[in-house]
Amino acid sequence: MNFRKITSLTAFLSFIILLITSIVLYIVPHGRVAYWSDWHLWGLSKTEWGNLHINIGVLFLLAIFLHMYYNWKPIANYLKNKSKRLVIFTREFNVALILLLVFSLGTYFEIPPLSWVLDAGESIKEAGIERYGEPPYGHAELSSLKLFAKRTELDLAESLARLQKAGVKYENESQSILEVAEANGMTPKELYEVMKPEQVGSGETVSLPEIPKPGLGKRTLKSLCDEYNLDIAEVIQALEKQDIHAGAEMDIKTIAEQNQTSPMEVYAVIWSNVNNSQNEAEKVIHLFNGKDLSGFYTFLKDSGRDSDPKEVFTVKDSMIRISGEEWGGLVTQQDYENYHLIAEFKWGGKTFAPRLENARDSGLVIHSQGDDGAYGGWWMFGIEVQMIEGGTGDFIVVSDGRKDFLMTSAVDKNGHVYQESGTARTFYGGRIDWWGRDPDWKDVIGFRGKQDVEKPLGQWNRLECIAQGQTITVLLNGVVVNRCLDVQPRKGKIQIQSEGAEVFFRRFDLIPLAEEKKVE
Repeated sequence: MNFRKITSLTAFLSFIILLITSIVLYIVPHGRVAYWSDWHLWGLSKTEWGNLHINIGVLFLLAIFLHMYYNWKPIANYLKNKSKRLVIFTREFNVALILLLVFSLGTYFEIPPLSWVLDAGESIKEAGIERYGEPPYGHAELSSLKLFAKRTELDLAESLARLQKAGVKYENESQSILEVAEANGMTPKELYEVMKPEQVGSGETVSLPEIPKPGLGKRTLKSLCDEYNLDIAEVIQALEKQDIHAGAEMDIKTIAEQNQTSPMEVYAVIWSNVNNSQNEAEKVIHLFNGKDLSGFYTFLKDSGRDSDPKEVFTVKDSMIRISGEEWGGLVTQQDYENYHLIAEFKWGGKTFAPRLENARDSGLVIHSQGDDGAYGGWWMFGIEVQMIEGGTGDFIVVSDGRKDFLMTSAVDKNGHVYQESGTARTFYGGRIDWWGRDPDWKDVIGFRGKQDVEKPLGQWNRLECIAQGQTITVLLNGVVVNRCLDVQPRKGKIQIQSEGAEVFFRRFDLIPLAEEKKVE
């Protein structure tokens, strides 16, 4: 056999297949849309086309390397001058190099006409959204029926009844949307249409969701406001108050880039403004009045209730100062439920043994019930929203493992990191890390992770806890960092922990919310 011919023909045939797969991947809808609509072309899914492209690409590269080996002499001649001396930068080589650089840099900086190729592909993919529809959230098809109902605010019992009425078979509510859809010869999108109730009347307005639909960055501010009937002038004004400059026809991604922030943070400002506007009729409860600790009591392990000889908890310059020197908590006198808690905090410079060289640590233990000091002699049981360098936004079940303190969250394959499209898991103890917690986190003072949302030492942070019905959502500096469902208990006192590190609070407000509709 002639291996030279085999190599050339393999390179030629694999190039043809690569050309076809490249065209297909150029026009295929965005992944979230393709997976949601179970997109196929010639019997292959987006994933299968991608796999084919990768492996044929490997074959093509191997064939090209062999082709270069068999034809090295002609290639080497291309790099020689008229006197047959080897010169790398010949005129022909320079032209080839310039072409490569022009295409590479033109693509990177999105310079026409190369940007037109990218824009054309994006337009084709956007047309796919119009044709196939958007999922309610990323990788929704991987969620269980129960979690999917929670995330889409559907009544689980009613949704399951609609499936049964439509003849859709399922084993239990823990099955994923994709599994049920495939078992019944449907797409996840078609299954969702069966689960949904009849559309609201034209006179009703859809409220702005806390988590945006996929494709947020490409939407203009005007289109977002039009969809949710928002006053665009008020929205722009709200963004300006946060030093985010925007225009009606600008897309969210451009607004974020020009203001050195993220699309999610831009959206969070809009959502917070709308949410606060909707609650203007509700009385904001200033848990901290800026003057003293009225409405709170103190509890310290060594001195008990309302005995603070070392002045761990004080008010100075309209700020609560918690020294951290002794372990315990500043506790609200009253119980609270269904609320939006807004706390603005910053770390101080002091730390104390036994955490003298460890990450600065504190936390808000909400839904607290039972006896003071029941946990370790420091705090009553509850659900902690952790405040610790590198891990602010983590959840911890502060309990002894009893069944009446628990939470459920969507977590990654490791089972303890919040992931929007993850698998639902119930915790009776332990921790749920926020989605961006550094996997190499170390309990050392001053730790900062690669994706940290928390601001550096000495700067003010805004920590929000939205506790509504069965759900707790945590935002840090406008970014949703964690969420848990099926929370028990659902009301209680709020504790601010003293845990070895100095911390200041300049704001501690609570906005009452309407009770969330329960999903059985």
